Amino acid sequence: MISLHYDWTHVNAVIFDDEESALYISTRHLSRITKIDYPSGDIIWNMGWNMPSGDVNFGHDLGFSWQHSLDISNGNIVFLDNGNKSKDYRNTEYRTTRGMEVSIDESSSIPVAEIIWEYDLPENLFGMASGNVQKLHNGNYLITTMGNNGTSLEVTPNYEIVWEANYGTPLIYRASRLPVSLVSSALE
Repeated sequence: MISLHYDWTHVNAVIFDDEESALYISTRHLSRITKIDYPSGDIIWNMGWNMPSGDVNFGHDLGFSWQHSLDISNGNIVFLDNGNKSKDYRNTEYRTTRGMEVSIDESSSIPVAEIIWEYDLPENLFGMASGNVQKLHNGNYLITTMGNNGTSLEVTPNYEIVWEANYGTPLIYRASRLPVSLVSSALE
């Protein structure tokens, strides 16, 4: 007898927003981001692909799949869409990883999600697992993918690549740009 295993509860990112007293979790294989009230534990909303459970309130049209990393920037959610299901969810030619910044308007009973910024990586930078996006202080985005043996790109809001690094190993989970002052003090 063949036993199939599906890790549907694969939560790969958790962040806490002090201002809202809320937890955000990324559930990879459900292609879902959930906002949870703290300390009550009540689910405020589920955003992402609508699964048979019917638990997803909105964001079905965003098309992200098997995402990684979460960050809050000016009230928006920044994350990496691994894009494992992008051919199905977004009708892409090939599986496409992208960096995303999404705003959530919670002023009505059903929230509304809007993509503020997105950047599709080329086919050779598809990252089926891991990776992250960090919005930098200069407004640019640092996108890290396991694609092409581990790559980070700094991309401007106008989609220009201003910096790129290749790590020579696909075994990369995330990368973060540290402030120069922090790096300088660590080297002293």
